Amino acid sequence: METYTKVASFGDIIKVIIKDGSTTIVKAKGAVGEILEIGIKYPKLWLPESPLLYNLEVSLYNQGRLQDKVKSYAAIRKVSTKRDENSIIRLQLNNKDYFQFGPLDQSWWPNGLYTAPTDEALVYDIQKTKDLGFNMIRKHVKVESARWYTYCDWLGILMWQDMPNGDRSPQWQSRQYFNETEMVHTEESEASFSKEWKEIMEYLYYYPCIVT
Repeated sequence: METYTKVASFGDIIKVIIKDGSTTIVKAKGAVGEILEIGIKYPKLWLPESPLLYNLEVSLYNQGRLQDKVKSYAAIRKVSTKRDENSIIRLQLNNKDYFQFGPLDQSWWPNGLYTAPTDEALVYDIQKTKDLGFNMIRKHVKVESARWYTYCDWLGILMWQDMPNGDRSPQWQSRQYFNETEMVHTEESEASFSKEWKEIMEYLYYYPCIVT
């Protein structure tokens, strides 16, 4: 096992290799701190029917000597909306109408409450959802571990990620119903909601499976 302690500094070089499976399709390099734009000539798009992930290798060099290396993956896909001939807004995936349907998943486990017993159980849940004919999962009242979203990327299922909770729920009762004050929040509550929601989006930003 290799270990590195080098911190990137001015003059260091970043080298990026993109692979389709084990076949290298693009190589690029640039200076640390600069934006490195990499193009793929004939990109393969990610979608539930064929969730292709490109393998990435990113290496850091100082005066020609390898200082650090990380491996990851990436996908190419576009999420958008478009009005059809009847002015109805349609969800699109890779510029094509794509009807998204799936269960509301609260990720409840009989023996661990919100904790899955194994990674195999996580994979089973996602695969079984696809086997039942769904192409989407709406994750409700929970933010999963990074492994869950990685498996969704690998297996090819769209993710709708909810904000788990915001403030206290309305006090349901049988007489007053709504009095137009149910959705009034304190400044402290609004600040907390915005802070936590922003942190969730930053945490999950790079997962191709998340479309909403």
